[in-house]
Amino acid sequence: MWVSFMIPKFEDGNNFGVSIHEHTLAQIRLVELDTRAFFDEITVYFMARADAVSKVAMFPHIEDYRRVVRELDEKAYREMRLIITELRDRCCALHAHVIENLEKIKMPRSVNASASLY
Repeated sequence: MWVSFMIPKFEDGNNFGVSIHEHTLAQIRLVELDTRAFFDEITVYFMARADAVSKVAMFPHIEDYRRVVRELDEKAYREMRLIITELRDRCCALHAHVIENLEKIKMPRSVNASASLY
């Protein structure tokens, strides 16, 4: 949100800082969308697990229902580990991008940009 408040008006010439802001915001939104999708995956997992556990509670003598719960947990663990690794990588890339362009994000136009017109 801080980056979006720092975007100046788009004017003729010297808009390199504005384009860096737009690129940074696009990366932030992408990470945010991926994170939301991850939370949706968690919700789907817990709903499926709740159904399986309720069947285990109704029929405790059937081993297949217990196996379903175990397999759901193992599958979810593998998927969540991959998703978390991907989110970590994207957050690291976003952090590197922000640190690399921090001066342009703080001050998108140089101080003497208006003086260069005269």
